Amino acid sequence: FADTVSYIPTSHNYLVADRYGSIGYVHTGWYPIRPEKGILGRKLDPRLPLCGSGKEEWQGILPFEENPQEINSEEGFYANWNNKPSSDWTYFEGSPVWYEGSWGDNVRRIQELLASDGSITVEDMKNICEMVACHLTTATAFKPFLMNAIENVGGIDPEIVAALEEWDCYLHDVDHDECYDFPGITIFEEWYYTVYHKVLDDEIPASIGEQIIRPLLLHIFQGENSSVELRYSTYLNDSADNIIVSALEDALLTLESRYGTTNISEWLEPVWMLTETDPIFTELGLLESPEKLGYHIPYMNRGTYNQVVEMPQMKHGTLFDPPIAVNVLPCGQSGFVQYPDIISPHAYDQLDLYLNWQFKPMLFNLTSG
Repeated sequence: FADTVSYIPTSHNYLVADRYGSIGYVHTGWYPIRPEKGILGRKLDPRLPLCGSGKEEWQGILPFEENPQEINSEEGFYANWNNKPSSDWTYFEGSPVWYEGSWGDNVRRIQELLASDGSITVEDMKNICEMVACHLTTATAFKPFLMNAIENVGGIDPEIVAALEEWDCYLHDVDHDECYDFPGITIFEEWYYTVYHKVLDDEIPASIGEQIIRPLLLHIFQGENSSVELRYSTYLNDSADNIIVSALEDALLTLESRYGTTNISEWLEPVWMLTETDPIFTELGLLESPEKLGYHIPYMNRGTYNQVVEMPQMKHGTLFDPPIAVNVLPCGQSGFVQYPDIISPHAYDQLDLYLNWQFKPMLFNLTSG
């Protein structure tokens, strides 16, 4: 398998399993060997263009054997969610928008869930898809700093502390009342945007998107423990703990005014819904985005295509169990639109399954599931 995909020049993550129970991971792509120093001995930054004089040209292509790859990890699983193939991989081209807490809090959550149980079932895998989609990575990254500052500085109502501690960093709406179930998320979200502006508004122009700068705020709070050296040292005009708690106090006043009560059990954040102006996917041709057809689609940080497969083990050419495979797409099997505007009856026939975290069976062959 690795030999075959070595011919793929673009960056992809392949996870593979064979019929005998072995698993593997291969990161594909042809990556340039860049010089470490350029003309006049200047140190080169791989994020920036090289001199066009021909003095700083690539020195070849990295041998495929040096791409991240492994067979049968000690953990017994592989996981990836738009993150680096390894923490020291310098060819990573992803956007920092995805990486709110270092190199990928979503994949870390998947790793935690897989590692917590030595026996993973098909139902477990379905649940992991849902749990990761409803996981607020910003909270996993920043909530520890908030709770630590509260403990160090003090002065915060114990009821507020309890609400934050009770919330597990997931977007829950179990009773389907279109409000998240825990006031902790409301408090955290208001605090986060308050502290972000309190720390960075005097350094970062408002025209630069908050999501792009989010990792910077994390590194500021990490201080000396940050993996990135912060050469600008005056982001904070006070101790980090004092600023964090001050922002929380401001956020609580804002929430009291917004909800018209000091009863924090009523501070329930409305479920974040995708709307006609924020579609779940870009319209192609005449096929309309489902929000325009009346579907109420909550925010989910979710893969477009969800598939769970359990492969049977094989011994001496004999299958012990049949394969199990399910999948779901947010729309349907057909996006065909007949002139002038007759949409295929199968254009949205999986959307209800998708929204309710259900799956349809995949056929292994034409005669059996």
